[in-house]
Amino acid sequence: MAKLFLVFSLLLGQAFAQEKPFHFQSQIPTLGAKLKALKLEDDLRFEDQFNLLVKELEQTLEREKNICLGELSTESGEVVGKENRQVCLRTIKGHYIASLNEVHQLRKRYLTLIHQKQMKELDENYQKLKEQFDKSF
Repeated sequence: MAKLFLVFSLLLGQAFAQEKPFHFQSQIPTLGAKLKALKLEDDLRFEDQFNLLVKELEQTLEREKNICLGELSTESGEVVGKENRQVCLRTIKGHYIASLNEVHQLRKRYLTLIHQKQMKELDENYQKLKEQFDKSF
């Protein structure tokens, strides 16, 4: 009877045990905010900063994906349990998609800036060439 009571109390204790709530703080939104704050400029410094942030974003995604899969532990030393892995993966996926959208928009704006500059230079060169040609005749 004591064994039955012990087994019953263990099962009941497990049923009412409070699980520690899952909490994982992704660094991807922070990198997305840094990308958003990056000042669009027509020089190599912008390209270097942009490329470094994109590389860091990719590395962070890989690290956090491994954390969510339980292959790495969090900074606090916790390993994500099987029951929280899908939630964790969906969370970082959402953050990454938002940051990827920011990367895409920034690239588009940068290419537009470069294109406008090149078009202006092309028009200026055309005008100079036309003036030189007019002077020579």
